[in-house]
Amino acid sequence: MRVSHGCVRMYPEDIEKLFPEVRIGLPVHIVNQPIKVGWLNNAMYIEVHPELEENQTSYQERLDKAFDLIEHANNNQMPVINGTKLKKALEEQNGIPIIISHVRRGENWR
Repeated sequence: MRVSHGCVRMYPEDIEKLFPEVRIGLPVHIVNQPIKVGWLNNAMYIEVHPELEENQTSYQERLDKAFDLIEHANNNQMPVINGTKLKKALEEQNGIPIIISHVRRGENWR
């Protein structure tokens, strides 16, 4: 969430873990990634956040970006995905990770 210029909100337990790892003066780069895709165990998740006002895109542009990220996260191959869940994530943009694919040898999406 963009609240101010230069401030990053973190949970206290995350600050405790990060603080000893970062030296004073270390450059930090804040990135704008409203759509994130990744694997946890055998499930692919998508997380979609609201876009910044100055970077608004259409649903089709978000879908194209999501497909690119999904394919990239799956060794440049499109996995079988749950289109209903993907569409819901791209429309709601609520920042909650949603499972959109499972990979199990010999099985399809359930």
